[in-house]
Amino acid sequence: MSTALAYGVAVRQLRVVRHIVLEVDFRARGGQKTAAIGGGSTVAEALESAREALPPGAWTAVAWKELYGD
Repeated sequence: MSTALAYGVAVRQLRVVRHIVLEVDFRARGGQKTAAIGGGSTVAEALESAREALPPGAWTAVAWKELYGD
């Protein structure tokens, strides 16, 4: 029995937070290529995080590799 339960203390449920880090390859319409690292709690958040590091322009994510995920 935990100490919290032994003393009748309310125990909050902790939410599970997932961390994802991606290396994302981007390509522009003119054929330029670049890559960026992004992170978040979902793949969509990690992709958007990586996109924020790009130079101005219309970049499309063409591939990604998970560097870390739990």
